[in-house]
Amino acid sequence: MIAIVNPTWPTEVRASAHKHFIDFFSRCRQRPTLSLVDWAEKYFVIPEGPYGGYKFRYRRQPYALLLHRELQNPRWRRSAVTGCVQSGKTLHSIVMPLMHDVFELKLDTIGYGVPTMDMAFDKWRKELLPSIQKVHQFARSIPNRGKGSKGGAFESLQFQHGPEIKFASAHGGDEKRSGFTCPKFYVTEVDKLDEASETSREGAPIDQFEARTSAYEQHARLRMECTVSIPSGRIWIEYTEGSESKIACRCPYCEVYVTPEFEDLKGYHQAQNEMEAETLAHFECPECNHVITEDDRHEMNRTDDGCEFPAVLVHRGQSIDGSGKITGDLPQTYTLGFRWNAFNNMFWTTGWLGIQEWRCERDSEDSDDGLKVRWQFRWTRPYVPRDIDYIDLKSSDIQSRTTITGKGQKPEGTTSTTIGVDVGKWRLHWTAVSWTDIGGTIIDHGETRVRSDKYGTAKAIEVALGELRASLGAGWSDSQYDLAGIDIKYKPAEVLAALKKVGDKRWRPLRGLGSGQYKRRTFGPESRDKSVRWASDHGYERWDKKRRAWVMNADTNHWKTWLHERLAIDANEPDSDMPIVLYESSDPNEHKWFARHITAEKEITLFEDGINRGKKIVWEQIRDANHWLDSTYIACFMRERVSKVKRKVVNRGPSDDVLMNVILSASKTGGQ
Repeated sequence: MIAIVNPTWPTEVRASAHKHFIDFFSRCRQRPTLSLVDWAEKYFVIPEGPYGGYKFRYRRQPYALLLHRELQNPRWRRSAVTGCVQSGKTLHSIVMPLMHDVFELKLDTIGYGVPTMDMAFDKWRKELLPSIQKVHQFARSIPNRGKGSKGGAFESLQFQHGPEIKFASAHGGDEKRSGFTCPKFYVTEVDKLDEASETSREGAPIDQFEARTSAYEQHARLRMECTVSIPSGRIWIEYTEGSESKIACRCPYCEVYVTPEFEDLKGYHQAQNEMEAETLAHFECPECNHVITEDDRHEMNRTDDGCEFPAVLVHRGQSIDGSGKITGDLPQTYTLGFRWNAFNNMFWTTGWLGIQEWRCERDSEDSDDGLKVRWQFRWTRPYVPRDIDYIDLKSSDIQSRTTITGKGQKPEGTTSTTIGVDVGKWRLHWTAVSWTDIGGTIIDHGETRVRSDKYGTAKAIEVALGELRASLGAGWSDSQYDLAGIDIKYKPAEVLAALKKVGDKRWRPLRGLGSGQYKRRTFGPESRDKSVRWASDHGYERWDKKRRAWVMNADTNHWKTWLHERLAIDANEPDSDMPIVLYESSDPNEHKWFARHITAEKEITLFEDGINRGKKIVWEQIRDANHWLDSTYIACFMRERVSKVKRKVVNRGPSDDVLMNVILSASKTGGQ
C-alpha cells in the first residue's frame, strides 16, 4: 500500500497519506447500515424466558414486526406504545430499538427516562445488560470504566465504542432532566411521569424529557411505552390523540379484516370450573360470528411476507377491504399510537385466557381487582371502577374550541368581563372571560412570575399581584373588566395583605369550598345575617371578622362541573346553554398547556352504600398542574356575582367605600 505513495515525499507525509488510504479503503469495505427489522433478526438474541438464548424471530410475536416497521417510518417523530403485560412490550418498544441506536446507528447520546433512578438500575441490569451480553460483538463494548461499570449507582453509561445512554428520572431538581441534549429519548412507565413535582418550576418530567430533543427539530424522536391505567393516563391520551392504530386481521371465513376485542372471547361463561373454561373458551369473528380456532388465530396474526393476507396496521380514520387494501388518509399527527391486546399476543393461548376470564367473573363479585387486571393487563383498555361515573374531557377537545376572534378581542354583545386568579408560590395563573347573553369567550390567559426566592413569599405575592393589575388588559380591544376573583387558598393572610396594597375594589378575595353531595342542591352560609351581603345557590360573600375583609366563598364542585360542561357543549348548536370557547390563535400550541391544566382534574360520581347512600361528586386530581382550571372556574363564578350586582342582595353589609376605608385603616395599623 505504501508503494503507491510518492517515494519522494517526506517520511511523515508518506505515513499520513498511508493512514488516509487505509481509512478510505476500510470505509469502502463497510457494510450498509441495517434497518431495525433486518438488524433484529440478524443480531438480537432473546435474553430470558421460554425462548431465552435463541435468535429473535418475528414469527413468535408477529405484532412486533408491525411495530418495528412503523418505528422506522420517518413520519412518526413520537410513538406511544401500549399492550398486554408480559408480551414483550418493553423489549420490542425500548430495548431493541435502543440497542439498534447504540450498536448499529452508533448515536452519540441517547436519553432514557424512568420514574426513579432505582428503576434505571433495574432496567440496565435486568433488561439491557442481559440482552447485550448475549451477543459477543456487543458484549465487548460494555462499559468497563466509570460509575455503573462495577455495579454501582450511575446516571449515564458510556460504551467503549462511543455511544452514551443518559438516564433521567422524575425525582430530583429540574437540572437533573435538563443537563443534556440528545436526538432520541426513550421513556418507560409514562403514566408515572406526567406530574411535575412540588419543587419543579418547569413542566411534567415527560415534557422535560422531550424538550431535551428539541434542538434536533423534525429529526428528534420520543419513544414512550406504558401499561394502560385510567382514561386520563398519559399513555392512553397519547395513543388516542395520536394515530390510534389497531391491528386488523383477516377472518378466514368471511374474508373481512377485523379487530377482535374482549367481547369476542366466548364460551368461558358457561363453564363450571377452570378446566371447562379452558376447553370451552374460543374467539368468534366480530363480523360473521364464526368460531376462530387457535390455528386460525395464529394464521390471522401472521405478519411475514410469506402470508397471503397478513395482519396489518390501520390508523384512525382509515378502512381496509378484504383484499388488504387500506384507504383513507393518515391522521394529522406525528405521534404513532400503537396498541395490541390479548388476541394479538401469541404467548397466551385462548384456553389460558378462558381460565383468567372465568376467574375474573367469579372474583369480581367481591372486588374490582380482577377487572383492573382484565382491562389493563390483558385487553389494553383503561380501567374505570364500576361504582364511578366518569366525565372525560380531553385537552385536544378544548384546544379545538376556538372562535373567530383573536386574543384580547371581546366578542360583539359582551355584557361583562370577569377575571380569575390562582395564586401559587412561584406563579399567578389567570384567566379572562368575556360574557354575552349566549355564552362565554376566554379572551386571554397567562401567568405572572412570583419571585418568592428573591423577595420572600409575602412581598413576592404583593409585587406579582401589582404587576398583574398594571398589565391586565394590555392589547385588548377594551381593557375594562368588571370583577376579578383572587384565590386566597395558598397564603390567606399574605394574599389579603397584598390585595389591600392593590386597593382595587374590583379585586375580591375568594375561597373555594366543596358541597359534596348531590342531595345538597344549595351552597351557602350557615346563617344569613348582616355579615352576608350577597348569596346564591353556589356561592356567597361574607365579612370575615378575623381577616377584616369581605371574602367570596365558591362551591368548587359546582363551578368546575359547570365549566367542564360548557367546554363540552357544541357551540354551534342553537339554544345551547352558555357554551365557552377560546380565542383563536395561529400558534397550534397556544392553548396546549392551558387545556392540560383544565383537564388536570376529572369529576367522578361515586355511588355510596350505608348511611350516606347515594351519589357523591368528587373531583379527582390527575396531574398537579391544575392552576388554570382554578382560575377559570373562578372567572365563571365571578360572572354570577356580576350578574346579580344590581339585584336585591341578602342583608347587605357595609358598602364597598366603607369596606375600603376599613381595609386601608387596617393596613396602616398592621391589622389583618
